[in-house]
Amino acid sequence: MCIRDRSPETRGEFIVDSVEIKLEKLTLKQLLELLLGFEGAATPMQVKDLYLKQRFDDRSLLDSTMTITALRRAT
Repeated sequence: MCIRDRSPETRGEFIVDSVEIKLEKLTLKQLLELLLGFEGAATPMQVKDLYLKQRFDDRSLLDSTMTITALRRAT
């Protein structure tokens, strides 16, 4: 797993925080559970980019790269 923070962006009265997450050797079920967890989070989150690649060594597993954003009010 690799997590990389991106610079926050200001959009009007909100700040958009972004993070890029790279995960390897996921089952489709694990990926869906992760995405549902983002949907049910207390902080509003959005999956901006989602790239999936089927692994060559085990076709039942996936590698994933995604960008997740979260909104917060600027103070």
